[in-house]
Order: sequence, then structure tokens, then C-alpha cells
Amino acid sequence: MRPVTKSIPVKGNNKHVFSHPYDHEIHREKLNMTTRPVELSIKHWSLEDGDPPLGTPALFLGRDTKTYGENTGWVEFVPEYECGGIYGKSAPDYQCPYLLKEGEDLEKIDPQDVVVQDGKEERLLHISVASYRDPLCPKTLYNFFTKAAYPENLRVNVLQQNDPEVDIDCLEGYCELIKKEGRENHSVRDSFADDEECPHSDQIFIHHVHAKDAKGPTFARGLLSSDMEQFYFDGKVSPQDHCMSTDSHMDAKVHWDKKNVDMWNSAGNEYAVLSSYVNDVERMGDINKREEVPHLCMISYTTNG
Repeated sequence: MRPVTKSIPVKGNNKHVFSHPYDHEIHREKLNMTTRPVELSIKHWSLEDGDPPLGTPALFLGRDTKTYGENTGWVEFVPEYECGGIYGKSAPDYQCPYLLKEGEDLEKIDPQDVVVQDGKEERLLHISVASYRDPLCPKTLYNFFTKAAYPENLRVNVLQQNDPEVDIDCLEGYCELIKKEGRENHSVRDSFADDEECPHSDQIFIHHVHAKDAKGPTFARGLLSSDMEQFYFDGKVSPQDHCMSTDSHMDAKVHWDKKNVDMWNSAGNEYAVLSSYVNDVERMGDINKREEVPHLCMISYTTNG
């Protein structure tokens, strides 16, 4: 299931960097290992076997042999496999994502990577938004800033694919909403200064692309990724900041930013990625009368595309 990769020496020290997956025979030889690691016992359920027992963590490999070859059905999910290959924790180069120690706070970061605002240490939240002639884009910005617990920490980059002669500009529309809705309704945290004409507008960057030059959502997301990389080189993004990618027709719960960061922190894993298929705005927070979002169990591709 895992292709063979080789170790790559790190220049300037005696350590090795191993890219997953592993060729452990090569690694043991390089590291002069004499003890053979113990292979993990990983269960597999073929399509004929049916689904794994209820409650068993498992990964679906696919059902189409023309697409997936013989690797169809289900395989047991064993976290140690992701860190050490087939030898798990006994692998000579076992390496897992960093886990928080008890009482450790991810918000207490290295001072050299910190973003200082108003004398405080803050981790900014960078939001990438792809928009194609979307009239709801201004409302999305309005929802983000007015419902955030810490709107001063948001940084929004909109890839706006519009016809400027026909479509409303996302930032201009956001500013119009601020004026129209009334200052008292602007923010749950009352962070909008009375003398600001369009609060937080300096935290919004619009990357203009004419609608006729648009090439689809993947193209748009690619440009947003390039923007983020450039922001990093320009010193506008810290390696410790949070990043989020979303659409241009979104609403949010009150204090959505804090809740998302709290969920990420609760994972106790600095490599954690939160992903969700959002529900309809009309049913936000009201699925099964509980605060839930749809859960995607699997995605399958077949030979017919």
C-alpha cells in the first residue's frame, strides 16, 4: 500500500529526514539497527466481507477494481501506522505530529514568530475567499467581521472574479452594508470605532481578476495560495497564524472565529486540519436540534468519472 522512499540526510547535522511512507530495511541499515521491529496487525475487510463492525475506525479504499486495483474494501485505521509505517511505534524512525503536553498552551508561542498587536501576542486568522460574480460576497464579509469575537485579528483575501461594469465590488458592498445596517448592529464585540467610515476595511485585500479571465474554482484557489505565499514573504503572515479557506456566500455563528480556534486547539495537534461541508444557512446550528454540521464519511471515484 505504501511506496518505497529513501532517507535524505539533512545538511549540517547527523540526523536524517524520512518522508512517509518508509523503507524500513534501508533505514535500519543506515541507522545500524540490530533489532527487527514488530509489524502491526492491520485488519482488512474486502467488499465481499461487508462493512467493518460498527464503531471500528476504518478507511474506505474504494469499490471499483478498475480504478483502485486490488486495494478495495476497508482497512483498519491504526494511528501508529501513520507515524511509523507497518512497524508503528517500534519503527526506528517513528515520528508523529507534536502532541500538546498537559497544561501546555499553543497560544504561547516563540517570541520570534509572534505577531504583536496593541501590546498583546496575537495569532491572526487569514481567510481566503474565492468569489465569481457573487452578489453575496459583501454580506459574507459583513457576517465575518460583525460576528467575530476578535474582528481586529481577521485578515481576508478575496479572489474577486467580476465584471466591474456590472457586478458589485465585494469591499465596496461591505462598506455600504456597514452604513446601511446601522452602527449599533455592527459587531458583537463593539469593536467598530465611531470615527471609522468603513471599519476593518484595511484588513481586506481584493485580488481583482476579470470574470472573462476566470478558469474555474481550482484556478481561483491556486491564485489565493500564491497570494498567501507572497504575504508570508512580505512578513504579513506568521508561521503561527491560523488560516481558513471558504466560499463567498457564507454566514457564521456569533464568535465563530474563537469557536473554530478552540476546536483546533482541542485536537492537541499542531498539524490538525478542520474541514466540513457546511449546511444551509437556514438550518445553521439546527440539525437534529443540536449544533452539528454535515459529516462526509467518504468520497468515491469510479472509472466513468
